[in-house]
Amino acid sequence: MNSPGHEHHVGNITSVALAFEIGIGLLALGLGWYFGVPPLESVVGQSATSNALASIWGLAAAVPLFVALVLWDRAATSWMGHLREVVHEKVVPLFRNTTMWQLLLISLAAGVGEELLYRGLIQVGLAQWIGPPHG
Repeated sequence: MNSPGHEHHVGNITSVALAFEIGIGLLALGLGWYFGVPPLESVVGQSATSNALASIWGLAAAVPLFVALVLWDRAATSWMGHLREVVHEKVVPLFRNTTMWQLLLISLAAGVGEELLYRGLIQVGLAQWIGPPHG
């Protein structure tokens, strides 16, 4: 049964998700500025060929994980069935009225924001902190 404000909440999921994901990117840029670790240089500073090759490798690495997830989802284990129920009860209603364009926009914002934070700030910051030869 839906709560009284459920439909309004579902309509705002795109705005909330975009604000959160863009916020992650802005947080990375702000922390990078504060700590002197520019996240954009690590993420964008590579050549287009290098970025394209990294994207192809990333997609290739995702295929076996996707296949494993689909097979795992179809497995008849009780805990997987419980997880499936929770996802259908809690997550699916949030995105039920979301268009493919909205999902694409959320995914792109998530990719950029998370790359800035993890690869651009945390990974580079840790490498600088650890120092050579292991950083």
